[in-house]
Amino acid sequence: MNEEKLQLLLKAYLDHTISDEDCLELMAYTKDIEQSEIDMIINRQLQEINTGPLFRGAKADSVLALIKKDPRFVGRGHSDLPIYKKIIGSTVFRIAAVFVLTLFVALYAIHYEKQGTASETMTDKVVIAPGTKKAVLTLANGKQISLNDAEIGELANEGSVSVRKTSTGQLIYDLSNSSADGTSSAGYNTVQTPKGGEYHVILPDGTLVWLNSASSLTFPTKFSSTNREVTLKGEAYFEVAHLKKKPFHVNVKGTRVEVLGTHFNISAYDDDTEVATTLLEGSVSVSKNKRKSILLPGQQSLVMDGADAILVKNVNTEDVMAWHNGYFRFNDEDIRTILKKVSRWYDVEIEYRNTKPSQKLGGMSYRTKSLQDLLEQLEKIGNLHFKLEGRRIIVLD
Repeated sequence: MNEEKLQLLLKAYLDHTISDEDCLELMAYTKDIEQSEIDMIINRQLQEINTGPLFRGAKADSVLALIKKDPRFVGRGHSDLPIYKKIIGSTVFRIAAVFVLTLFVALYAIHYEKQGTASETMTDKVVIAPGTKKAVLTLANGKQISLNDAEIGELANEGSVSVRKTSTGQLIYDLSNSSADGTSSAGYNTVQTPKGGEYHVILPDGTLVWLNSASSLTFPTKFSSTNREVTLKGEAYFEVAHLKKKPFHVNVKGTRVEVLGTHFNISAYDDDTEVATTLLEGSVSVSKNKRKSILLPGQQSLVMDGADAILVKNVNTEDVMAWHNGYFRFNDEDIRTILKKVSRWYDVEIEYRNTKPSQKLGGMSYRTKSLQDLLEQLEKIGNLHFKLEGRRIIVLD
């Protein structure tokens, strides 16, 4: 296959006009391409690096993954996921051309890395691992239990409610021994994840909650007979147990979310300027003071700090749920927003030096990568440079 044919196939694939026959041809070519052919392409394309698009240097398997994840190739495996630079105002053709250049140049980058050349700015040799399952449980009496260190089994007995840690790391509130009349007293517990942590909690009513990093959930060990009320800080995904006569309320930064039984995500970190509630299934009511809006699946409400207005818009729920599914997924996000998420997940601080705040990136990456691997990816495609000093990321430009 010649370069012109390869460019045409990639362009057709990326703007979703490729036929099944051409898609199979592209797949076969990217799978079986010879190293000698790669080298020839590289030698011609390297001359254009400095004058080409700013998007450059991402690994070849990042591009191949985009193709191999196509439903037409399910079961044939995939490698890594792509992160790409958003070129504001560009056409689909320019984006496709950018991917072509990336495919060529990245293969050279891999060959160069194998020779042992390291990034000049990524000099910290201590590998910073991604976040893990860890959290602290604070009981009604103030006692704190490190859930990642606690043994499997019963951790406490709160008002006849058994609090247990499972072998899979879940925290379960078991009501099997509590009184049926609902008269037993209930204290409040809090599960708090640190930066670099996440945790899965099963509440006394059977509601499932996944806490993202730097988040906390406060709830009673036993809900009342008429209401279920919790308080959230940070971000969490809820799958609420359906109880028709007992609505479920989440209080977060002055906003109130009410449901009966549904799936939704709330993001409301203190260092963000809004409460974002995204509905996946069912229906939720979002209210603040006298304002109220009803969300449908695929919609997101935004309530800005210091305001009562509720903005409702349609969103890609895959973007919102990426953290829960094990990815970073950026959709035309500025570098500061991206690094805020990185900071929470890897438990690092961010320092900016002459960073271009308008630069926007998009794409996906596994949350299981080391911090160094993720930053190297961002360096290659974002015209950025990072320096690590301990647990501090210095953004140079």
